[in-house]
Amino acid sequence: MSALTNPLILGSMDDRVIAAMRLMLALLALLSTHIDPAETTHYVAATYAVLALYLVYSITLCTLAVRRSFTIPATVAYWADVGWYLLLIGTSKGTNSIFFFYFFFAISVASFQCGFTAGWRVTLVATGLFTAVGFTMAPDEPEFELNSFLLRPTSLLVLGYMIACWGGAETMFRRRLALLKDVSRLANPRFGVDRTFGALMERLRAFYEADMCMLVMAEPPTGGYTLRRVSPQNPGTAGRAEAITKEVAHLLLAMPATQAQVSGSGSRVWGWFGAVRRVQAYDIVTGERLPEGL
Repeated sequence: MSALTNPLILGSMDDRVIAAMRLMLALLALLSTHIDPAETTHYVAATYAVLALYLVYSITLCTLAVRRSFTIPATVAYWADVGWYLLLIGTSKGTNSIFFFYFFFAISVASFQCGFTAGWRVTLVATGLFTAVGFTMAPDEPEFELNSFLLRPTSLLVLGYMIACWGGAETMFRRRLALLKDVSRLANPRFGVDRTFGALMERLRAFYEADMCMLVMAEPPTGGYTLRRVSPQNPGTAGRAEAITKEVAHLLLAMPATQAQVSGSGSRVWGWFGAVRRVQAYDIVTGERLPEGL
């Protein structure tokens, strides 16, 4: 199998590239601070100490990634980067610090490794923390300029959202390709019907992060119907056929073949109105959302 089709090798390559970029940023930060000491106008010793620790941290992660001996989870890595950059900003020039741009590295890693939600979450947290640190270190009036103060947080929020969208789309495309690859591999008659259906349905359930996946099938020889289902709560019955009545089958198959429904549940703010469940119908041919009640 080639490296281009092995997800483990691709993941290892991504980890090594990210670790190398992190190390390059750490070296660049230390070099730029040494060339232009004006960047450390507040806490010079603290800034160099944080830079030295961040360089050691980056070297350690890069060494582990190259040797493939151990890698920390992606979630821990990009949140740690946010913390490092916040320390660098707080010990240097606040909102005017050049280390502000390093936040985009953490947002990119979160977006392209974990999807839109992770990237957008990092964007919101980074923007909030950066604004808080900048407001704390802002000079008193009349030196304080509100328009300059709000420029960088706004830019971080807007550009972070765009990066999260692009990263989320890239992550979704990768997951779809991996799903298609798994489906093509699992279609093996040696596994047996129940095991094959169970594996395919489990891949679909995991892809959509659903609680359960069900498959209703008509059995022409007997004229009956069978139900197959998979769920994390009952892994032992995955893909096993269960006979169901015609009434139940017609109820489950009442939806037109060209439509699909997505059901989601959530709680309103503070739980004032309790749990709310929404069901939205889609046309699977055009992908358009259908009006409620159809």
